[in-house]
Amino acid sequence: MSEAVHSADQAQYPIRLGRADEFARVCQFLRAIGFEEGTINQVLPLDDQGQFDPARWEQIKLISVPAPLRLLIEIFIRGEAIPEREFRAHCDNDTYAAFHSLGLIRPKIHDSDLLVSPVWLYPMDGFVVASDRYEDPDGNPFVAPADVIYPGLNPHTARFLQFLPDARGGDALDLCGGCGIGALRLSRTARCAVSADVTQRSAFFTDFNGRLNGAAITSLCGDLYEPVHGREFDVISAHPPFVPAVGNRRLVFRDAEEFGEEITRRIIAGLPTHLRAGGTCVIVCAARDTDQPFEQRVFDWLGDGRDSFDVLFGEHNVLSIEKVIQSIQKHSPQVGQEEVAQLSAQIHAAGTRQYAYGTLMIRRRSERAAQVPRRVRMMPQAGAVDLVRMLDWRQFSQQKDFMQWLATSKPRFSPQTELTVRHVARDGALVEAEHTFRANGNLRLAVRPDPWMVPLVAGLNGKRSVEEVFAAAQSAGVTPQGFTLEAFGALVSLMVERTFLEVELPGWRDQAA
Repeated sequence: MSEAVHSADQAQYPIRLGRADEFARVCQFLRAIGFEEGTINQVLPLDDQGQFDPARWEQIKLISVPAPLRLLIEIFIRGEAIPEREFRAHCDNDTYAAFHSLGLIRPKIHDSDLLVSPVWLYPMDGFVVASDRYEDPDGNPFVAPADVIYPGLNPHTARFLQFLPDARGGDALDLCGGCGIGALRLSRTARCAVSADVTQRSAFFTDFNGRLNGAAITSLCGDLYEPVHGREFDVISAHPPFVPAVGNRRLVFRDAEEFGEEITRRIIAGLPTHLRAGGTCVIVCAARDTDQPFEQRVFDWLGDGRDSFDVLFGEHNVLSIEKVIQSIQKHSPQVGQEEVAQLSAQIHAAGTRQYAYGTLMIRRRSERAAQVPRRVRMMPQAGAVDLVRMLDWRQFSQQKDFMQWLATSKPRFSPQTELTVRHVARDGALVEAEHTFRANGNLRLAVRPDPWMVPLVAGLNGKRSVEEVFAAAQSAGVTPQGFTLEAFGALVSLMVERTFLEVELPGWRDQAA
């Protein structure tokens, strides 16, 4: 139960917190009818980006869908009014009463023979989730409240879930909780899953969704870490607002101060206090590249304890300032040209080069051993395991006896690795000018070694150790004077980190997305 929302406050929300048996009855009915993600996604109108597109409903044919499921789609996803007698025909009186008691259905105003739902109810990630609607169920003029609960069916939320790590029985905190989908996902593997959001509306919806799915989550209301003062967690996640705020009409789930990164900065600044050693933080966000790349700025935001943190930024996309401004204008047509011009001038004056959108994964170590923050380009299919593996390797490579271990290891090239050679014309002949290793897997990475290194690295085939390959190259006289086993080991380590080489790591921790 949320510590911020009490039964006396429920009148201001479209749904109600009922009894446990009512939640269980509703959830059981929905699943029995087939109101599940795999089934629903076959009929949802989705655009090319996988985002729900209500404007395309007229193109969707539900004739082949069984009648009970069709009714649920019409009332809970499409937002249509349906005859009460038809709804009752497919459920018993106790189930109907449970839907009504929880506020998921009610009679339409001025036509009590029809039922409407005041919320959007949809399957997602194996759960059933309630969010606010974007129109009035009775057809009246509608303006979304500033604290509107944004629906989770969108590419950004899907990516956020894609990068949530396995909590491995630890304590998990999801900040900027929204509808609660992050805490729901974490509850599958966490000992304790907590959601926190600045609005009471969010805390209420999260509490409702937790009860509806029988998930043991705690929903709190407060400004970021305020409601968990003095507590530490093994996983901290967030999908914070990251759109630069402009104009008087601002939405809590979307708009984030002057440059769109203040909430992200505050979350990161709180990690030294709230993230346990060995813990992981995941944030899906957008922020600025200035004279320093975003990941370096993140490292600085960690303050005096930064040397205990390893920072990776999985970049999904970069946007010019002009593209950001155009997006704001598209989604906030009420914002005037003067306000837009002022925002653009402020962003440029702050030294912004571009905006980077992606996933931050930050791990806290028990020892202080600073590593350079790293940015990697992510492919659409990438997930938590890809960044976790890179963090594991970076942490393992800091151990005292790492180079001795690496020298005896037997790396081999991973299947997604390719080597391209660029030739240029010199004195009328084609000569090799550049060698590039690329990984065609979940990470878009490249390494360009000196040409003489390529045959040396090519000797790593999983059958010979690093030191054996190095010794053979030295005996053949193909290494320059002064090139040491340690220098070769550093190159091998980089290529393992960048996924060009693979090697069996003792105690390798696979984490599911």
